[in-house]
Amino acid sequence: MQAVLLLLLLAGASKGLDSICDVTQDAPCYGALGGPVYLQLMRDTTGYELRFHKEHKTVFILRRSKTVFDEEFNTPSFRQRWQFVPDNGTLIINPAERRDSGTYRVEIYEQSTGKSVGDNTVQLIIEGLDSICDATQDAACYGVLGGPVYLQLMRDPSGHELSFHNEHKPIFRLRRSKTVFYDEFNTPLFHQRWQFVRDNGTLIINPAEKRDAGTYRVQIHEESTGKSVGEHTVQLIIEAPVSVVNLSISCSAYGERRVSCSSNGDGLQYSWSVDGRPLSEISTNQSTESQTKTNKTSPNTQEASPSGSTERPESSPDLDTDLSSSTLTLPEGIQGHLTCSARNNISSASETQLLPSCISVGSICDATQTATCYGALGGPVYLQLMRDTSGHDLSFRNNNETIFRFRASKTTFIKEFNTPSFIQRWQFVPDNGTLIINPAERTDAGTYRVEIHEDSTGKSVGDHTVQLIIEDERKDQEVDLTPTSMSRRRGRTPEEVQMQ
Repeated sequence: MQAVLLLLLLAGASKGLDSICDVTQDAPCYGALGGPVYLQLMRDTTGYELRFHKEHKTVFILRRSKTVFDEEFNTPSFRQRWQFVPDNGTLIINPAERRDSGTYRVEIYEQSTGKSVGDNTVQLIIEGLDSICDATQDAACYGVLGGPVYLQLMRDPSGHELSFHNEHKPIFRLRRSKTVFYDEFNTPLFHQRWQFVRDNGTLIINPAEKRDAGTYRVQIHEESTGKSVGEHTVQLIIEAPVSVVNLSISCSAYGERRVSCSSNGDGLQYSWSVDGRPLSEISTNQSTESQTKTNKTSPNTQEASPSGSTERPESSPDLDTDLSSSTLTLPEGIQGHLTCSARNNISSASETQLLPSCISVGSICDATQTATCYGALGGPVYLQLMRDTSGHDLSFRNNNETIFRFRASKTTFIKEFNTPSFIQRWQFVPDNGTLIINPAERTDAGTYRVEIHEDSTGKSVGDHTVQLIIEDERKDQEVDLTPTSMSRRRGRTPEEVQMQ
């Protein structure tokens, strides 16, 4: 079943935005509360039947070019707002209301055979900065901080009395078409923000403040007899809307992209998509396809590790663990336009950026043990010398000369290597134990020795060598792509290469 996420950012009917969404495929959509919403369910209805369900209830069926609404949806007021246009397969909802929110299912069948040719879900979320809530029964209502909140407490006030309480305090009472506020609520400042409209039984709070949040009790009685005809509670939650979303993308030393999303607002929830598709749907497939393609067709991206592996460090997060986080690490295989969306109960916002390709920027080599590493002339080289620097000292030598030491979380370059020009090209990153050489020069080639000791005792816990070879990547591709050369660069035998 194909999931389609429909996000309607409803910024108020006064802005006059029409919400148009192609739900024949995955797509994010934006619209306006109180305005028309257009959902294209299918492109060509000729010769097909369509069934549209909300959860477990059928809303309507299209059969032989005729639309039939089912049961409680088959009313004049509903059909006045909902209309399906067979000519273009579009459902029009006008005006959109909060109760239109929900999970819908679209089923499409061949009319002649009854064979299923489509089955997908549409998650419809109606939101807006003008908060309107049906509070004629038990309800949880969300209001925008600083914006108007409309609570419809009863549909027909005529012949009824209404009492509105916050916890154990009465706030106001409607009797004989007159509204009376009590005690500390009977002040000019409070009346300026709180108003009850008798004609339609709606309480208006404008502007909404944090202190307006709480649990309220609504009691309704017959005016003539005093008989109770209704009692329910309203949970009012006031939230700050989502502000502008800030998306940042940076490359790690392992070809991964670290992406971070931030925004202001209450109760923020983050979600991610690439080219309109939820990240959870594409992360595994794209990563697998990209890695397979890299293994088969791109020897130069493999050359940094003598074992033929470009495995990322063990500490790299698994995409499947938490895709609602505001910070993720994406493997290089995921490409396209990345969108971060931030939302809460009353508004949403997003930002989109093109994901850069990081794997091609340099040569990566696991040098945590004896290894032969290849680097591209003029490009960055990443040598991971150790996985965890905490509690350890490290010395890095060339022949008999110490180049730098890492001790007590501080990196010190020695003698002739302690120059601005050298330090500008050579950098050791303690967070992940990686030496970065950028740009790589032919003089950087050589045999290096890595010595690791425990910080507290001075005990040796590691001693290995790294053979670094700097090559002109274009020249090497032209003259030396034989199985023997490829096996040398990847650490495999010629027979293993020929079997690929």
